[in-house]
Amino acid sequence: MKTWILTGTLGVCALLANAQSLPDSQTVVIPGGRLQMIELPAHKHFMSPETFSQFRGAYELSNG
Repeated sequence: MKTWILTGTLGVCALLANAQSLPDSQTVVIPGGRLQMIELPAHKHFMSPETFSQFRGAYELSNG
């Protein structure tokens, strides 16, 4: 019984690993000639804690 469960589990893992690889026709190549950089502003903008409290929790990050 344990052998059947182990065999089934290994089979499912093998199918999932095979599903992760994409053929070359479905891949995307991103040219890496220029590095992406964040440009800083010329001068800093400071905000008091009272002003910042209006915005706290109002925005959600797009990447979690």
